[in-house]
Amino acid sequence: DDVMEDEEMKFGPNGGLVFSMEFLIENTDWLEEALGEEEDDYLLFDCPGQIELYTHMNVMRRFVDVLQQWNFRVCAVFLIDSHFMVDGGKFISGAMAALSVMVNLEVPHVNVLSKVDLLSAGGRKQLERFLEPDTYSLTSDIQGTQGIL
Repeated sequence: DDVMEDEEMKFGPNGGLVFSMEFLIENTDWLEEALGEEEDDYLLFDCPGQIELYTHMNVMRRFVDVLQQWNFRVCAVFLIDSHFMVDGGKFISGAMAALSVMVNLEVPHVNVLSKVDLLSAGGRKQLERFLEPDTYSLTSDIQGTQGIL
């Protein structure tokens, strides 16, 4: 918020996140001190969801590298809203976004579908169908292809 409210910078939400993450990477001393040297800790960094930070820029990769230099073993968890995953095209898009992040971060990676409990019965059935590795089934729902590859 401070970055977006600054009269000179005038960043929007995405620009503010990019600036903040780059500032963090350039000024990690305070973070290292705050994390300390405790053994057997598990830390969770709830990172911003702007996909550009993971796929179009190297700022999150640099953050992972800093943590690894401090001897942290890093695992990424990619959270995907299940409501966007019940359509064939959106499912493929979400899977490709998760794959792109996994490739860019180069750390162990877990994909998690959130809000599955809020899906309708039909939505859950559609999602279960998509979770099978059947390309024809996924692409048959994309408008205009009618299942033809």
